[in-house]
Order: sequence, then structure tokens, then C-alpha cells
Amino acid sequence: MVANGTWNGGYVEGWGYIGNDVNAFSGVGEYCTFPEYLRSSSNDLWNIFVDKVVAMVLTKIHKGLPVVKDYTDYLEKQINQVHNDMQADLLIKGYDASSNLFVGSKPILNGVDSKIRFSVYDANTGQLILYKDMDVLGNIYY
Repeated sequence: MVANGTWNGGYVEGWGYIGNDVNAFSGVGEYCTFPEYLRSSSNDLWNIFVDKVVAMVLTKIHKGLPVVKDYTDYLEKQINQVHNDMQADLLIKGYDASSNLFVGSKPILNGVDSKIRFSVYDANTGQLILYKDMDVLGNIYY
């Protein structure tokens, strides 16, 4: 069915949502419907950010536990803000419950100027819908 172009995409048990074409996205992420994205907490994105980017900063700042906890709590709040902003942007752009998305992230490593890029793609076409970057200090770039 996929080979002759009659597959329109849909849910496949054990795999999740499968688009009608194969699209390759950089970074890591997941296929989901727009409502699933609204409900997700994106813990994987947080873990990637901590593993790749925050570790660089922690070597530069005070090693006291309260400072590190405050910093990671702040970054987690900022990541949630990024996703809230992206979800609002998707609603403004007209995406709804029938929209199939690929939501992903990838680190952009550049020393102290490192960032993480949060991206949303149309899972059916592979087209980038929007992205936002966040640096190691929690600044969000639109």
C-alpha cells in the first residue's frame, strides 16, 4: 500500500502515527497529533538539554547544590515556556486536532554560545512549521 502511493498516513499499532511519506528530521523527537503535543511534557527534550548543554555551563558556575537546583529549575520553566509559545503559534497558524506533527529538538553546540533548537514539522509533508532556540542561560530566541 505504501509503495503505490495510496497510504495517507495514520496510526499503526506499536509504531504510533506514520506519515504518508518518509521524512528525515535532524535531532530527536516524536510523531504526534497536535492534541498529543499539547498534553506532552517533553521530558526527553529536557534530558537532552541537560546532558548536552547544561553540563558545559555547570563547569563554569558555582558548584553549590542550591545554585545548580535553582538553575535547572529555571531552565525547565523556560523549556515549558518555549513549548507553550510554540503551541500558541501553531493555533494561530490554524493547526488543529487533525494536524500530524513531528516535534523535535537538537543541540547546537558552540561552547558558551550553545543553544537547543526546538522544532515542529508537518509530519505529512516534512515541511518545517516553526522553531525556537534557547541558550544555556534560558534566553529564548524567536
